[in-house]
Amino acid sequence: EVAETRVLHTVAKRQGRRTLKSLLRGRKGFEEQRFDKAVAAAVREEVIKILGMREANFVFEEGFRYDAYFDAEQLGCDIIVDPPLVVNESDRRLDEWDRISSRIQSEGDIFLRGKNLTEEFQTLEVTRLYDLLDGIRTVGDLVEELPYSHYHVMRLLADMVEKGVAMRATDEHLMRLAHDAE
Repeated sequence: EVAETRVLHTVAKRQGRRTLKSLLRGRKGFEEQRFDKAVAAAVREEVIKILGMREANFVFEEGFRYDAYFDAEQLGCDIIVDPPLVVNESDRRLDEWDRISSRIQSEGDIFLRGKNLTEEFQTLEVTRLYDLLDGIRTVGDLVEELPYSHYHVMRLLADMVEKGVAMRATDEHLMRLAHDAE
């Protein structure tokens, strides 16, 4: 993997590839600090997802970072990942997955709107998800269609089920869908 990264890095240099940050820098309204924060948040989210895997083996090595392990974009943003924060967030999410999996059994599950959204529960994220609960889309479809992480969509949906705002489609509903599709 390291050799592949080095090869890609060398090829990018030969082609004179510029980073997205350097390309955007000349655009009107580009805010470098906001860009750096967004890239850092995306990297942190990916690391948390990796560490949140139910089964995996990881080896952590102390010392300085090796530039070959990072792409030019990450180096350009001077990303620093705080290990305790990432490990704690990963642990918290693993605990949360137990709660989520008690409400959502698989990505093939289909949910319907339950009772109406209450004002205190009506965030943009919840409203977007609520609008997609049509009794046809699977949980996997919802994850693909929404601009949030897999974990975030699953957590929102589990919260909605707990509050009665979403409910799993019954066998009757699914049979009606199958009949209507014929």
